[in-house]
Amino acid sequence: MKSTAKTTIGVVFGGRSTEHEISVISACQAMAAIDRDKYDVVPVYLSKQGRWFTGDGLADVTAYRNINALLDRSTEVYMRPVYGDYNLYRANAGGLFGAKGPVAKLDLIIPVLHGSNGEDGIFEGVLETIGIPYAGCSTLASANGMDKIIMKMILAADGIPVVPYVWFTDKQWFAGREALAAKVENTLGYPVIVKPANLGSSVGIGRADNRVWPTRAATRRVSSWSGWWSSCRKSTARCWATATNTAPACSRSLSRAVRFFPIPTSIWAAARTAAVCTPLQSAFPQNFPPM
Repeated sequence: MKSTAKTTIGVVFGGRSTEHEISVISACQAMAAIDRDKYDVVPVYLSKQGRWFTGDGLADVTAYRNINALLDRSTEVYMRPVYGDYNLYRANAGGLFGAKGPVAKLDLIIPVLHGSNGEDGIFEGVLETIGIPYAGCSTLASANGMDKIIMKMILAADGIPVVPYVWFTDKQWFAGREALAAKVENTLGYPVIVKPANLGSSVGIGRADNRVWPTRAATRRVSSWSGWWSSCRKSTARCWATATNTAPACSRSLSRAVRFFPIPTSIWAAARTAAVCTPLQSAFPQNFPPM
């Protein structure tokens, strides 16, 4: 006799990322599109602090207008890093009369995480440790694909053309700005596009038309921020070029383009701080293939 049991899908979203909010929107849209006659859906929301929650209300995007009230109505959970254990367990199940047993048993996971700590192989590694099936790329593919510097190197090694670029780390930038700026100017020339090495296409993009060093006061302000450093990179995808063209406030100097964002340490600690610069005209080649 054919089983009528439905597959239970855990949709994981949110997370410690600067793209947290767009992940919530994407996940709510994904959950709304899943056929509930065939599948049971368990929302698994990861807070900006890294705490896991589940509950039916998490599938309603409008509920996030009051996140504190929403989480009060939800159940904090966790998964054990034990191979073959696909259960969600209640995080606060202490006490003699506390709820025992799993909150839900998942059959597979659809990660709808955007940006750092989600698309970069970190979460995929957790799932592979547990052994639960999941949608998307493997840990290795996710890590390589998210890091735009490594991805360029892989493409070039396989003979796939990439636009010219220069990359460097934040440590290198602070230790030798003038030498790096000269390298960008001599290798590429202005204008150049500024792009973080491992964030979404429209996050952190800037444009530099010249080299203007920041004032001492500006340098002190930057140094006082608890943030991570934005990298200088050439845009190779049409979506990047579009985001750069339409940005209302593009940077006009290299030193302002390579900038910091006031982002909590919990977010940037895992982010790679590296930079790439390339000429603006190469971002819009006349023979760019359709995407």
